[in-house]
Amino acid sequence: MPAFTAAVEMGADMIETDVRRRRDGRLVLHHDDLGDDPRELAHLHELAEFAAGRIALDIELKEAGYEEEVVAELDGCRDGLIVTSFLPEAVAAVGVIDPSIETGLIVPSRFPDDPLRAAFTCGARLLVLHSTAMEAVIHHRARRAGIGLFVWTVNEAEELRPLMADESLAGVITDVPDLAAQLRAA
Repeated sequence: MPAFTAAVEMGADMIETDVRRRRDGRLVLHHDDLGDDPRELAHLHELAEFAAGRIALDIELKEAGYEEEVVAELDGCRDGLIVTSFLPEAVAAVGVIDPSIETGLIVPSRFPDDPLRAAFTCGARLLVLHSTAMEAVIHHRARRAGIGLFVWTVNEAEELRPLMADESLAGVITDVPDLAAQLRAA
């Protein structure tokens, strides 16, 4: 939670975080597989309370099967909410549960299929591309198709500068929101 507070103070527009379900059913913020991790982790409802009326959220689902619980816990912070996943079935499930939530399919650098077709198939309105997969042809096709583009994770000023100036991008995911905000302002 301190990192999220710092991101707000640095001028971030949105917070991106990963959500997993513990064996006891609680939804926690964590990137890696939980296994039997006994540590106390921040809960999704804590982030939702923190973000409501303050900052938009990009919630990445790391597994499928708990989409309904995620949507319920995010009820109070729908302004700017995006739910994303590498898993097309998780993206599709969120779209069925609540079609008003903007969803995004995350695409790794080496994607075996046409990323736009995969986004359409699962109902994603956003395509979240790894920075190494960002190609002009995909960018152009996505724009024509009305699919928004996010690019992840870009931390170097040389890479961030043109992306922050590209008004056709829906967003840029970075670990350095202060630098991104400075480049956007310039």
